[in-house]
Amino acid sequence: MNKRVSKDQWLQAALDSLLEHGVAGLSIERLSQDLDTSKSGFYWHFTNKDDLLESILSYWESEFTDTVINSSVQLTDNPQKKLQQISNMIMDHQLGRYDMALRIWGNEDKGVKKRINKTDRKRLAYISSIFRDMGFRGKEPENRGRLFILYHAYLHNTFLDDSDAEKRIQVRAFNKLLMK
Repeated sequence: MNKRVSKDQWLQAALDSLLEHGVAGLSIERLSQDLDTSKSGFYWHFTNKDDLLESILSYWESEFTDTVINSSVQLTDNPQKKLQQISNMIMDHQLGRYDMALRIWGNEDKGVKKRINKTDRKRLAYISSIFRDMGFRGKEPENRGRLFILYHAYLHNTFLDDSDAEKRIQVRAFNKLLMK
């Protein structure tokens, strides 16, 4: 039970625990058990639970938003293809999986809510810019961007019996509707 666990592994386990148990059920002891390691390994990466909670938010912002934006900038100049490639990234890496758990936490903590709102605005600005590149004007880019973000945030938490292949077909159809 003394195996080394990276900071990213702790954060991933913390996100999984947040998803399953909520922020109140997130404990260092449970994470240590889930990772089959000692609690002392936790303190190598984090000073305390508050530091972990702050790190979860930073990790989510970076890995689930900034990485998508930075990666997709280099994908293609074609905005229709870019939007589909972003959808594929979200699906391939289940990037919307934790959104609901974080939003529930945000409803309990004003500081967390503020961080989530900031991330939402960053996501919205980027996705809206893609719709502007498609030629949409006025409020249309923002409205379509909001729909895109909402769809992907809820996709992992609804229609749980749908296969991954079925969800991919639905995402392509949804994106076509948004691009009309």
